[in-house]
Amino acid sequence: MSRWVSLSGLDRLTILLTATAAFFVIMGMSQVFSDDDWVRHLERSPARERPHLGTTLRDLGHVRLPDLSWVTIYRQTLTLVPLWTLMVMLVVVSARQNRHDPTRLVRRFAALQTVLFALRAITLLGTRMPPADQSCVPAISIHHPIHSALRMIAHADLACTDMIFSGHMTTAVSLWAVISQDCANWETRLLGTVLLVICSLLLIATRLHYTVDVIAGFLISILVAVLYALAWRIVRFQYPNMAKSRTMPLYARVLHWIEGSDIPTRSSSRPPVASKQQ
Repeated sequence: MSRWVSLSGLDRLTILLTATAAFFVIMGMSQVFSDDDWVRHLERSPARERPHLGTTLRDLGHVRLPDLSWVTIYRQTLTLVPLWTLMVMLVVVSARQNRHDPTRLVRRFAALQTVLFALRAITLLGTRMPPADQSCVPAISIHHPIHSALRMIAHADLACTDMIFSGHMTTAVSLWAVISQDCANWETRLLGTVLLVICSLLLIATRLHYTVDVIAGFLISILVAVLYALAWRIVRFQYPNMAKSRTMPLYARVLHWIEGSDIPTRSSSRPPVASKQQ
């Protein structure tokens, strides 16, 4: 355990991002199995009961907001603009708020995303919903799930049953929650909130998700972020430092490891400066 504890903040970030990427691929594979099962369900259904591939649920968000599905391949990029802006904001805020450990907030975000990706993988396997995009036609190969998952992640193929709660929304909310919690600058928090609202509206207007997907993504992500913040506050109160890490429960050690409470500050590690001789 001491070997893992002694890792620098950047090394810990690398490990967390690797775990996040792994669960991202697992979530993509769940999407592949979900789309394949949905297509097989349509094929097995009687002709009279078989819904058309373009069948969608009625959604008031789609009715009220302008239809931007005509943007076709660029709509994914359109929704990613506020998302990547929030990502850049998180990196900047993390570096400014914690100069002795500039990756701490990014590590927290990676931990939240790993949990959310695991939850999405479970929901994708549990329930199939018709796609919000009427033109969506599954282009997957169940025989090559990893390759198909990577193509979905790269947006080479459009995921059809990617519903229940939005992955784009969970990412945006996690970024916004981490930024809002640690940033004292109200202008930055306001900008993050505006970007979050824009992202949610674009997800509905481009028909990438139903309104309920966006709302569920917001609520679940907020719940995970609040539970993490509450757990970390309790751990800091009960176990203020890593001096007695062997007596800590595993969850407390994991939270201390993510937050980097044991990483020394630069001021404490900097050698004393010799005074100049007159």
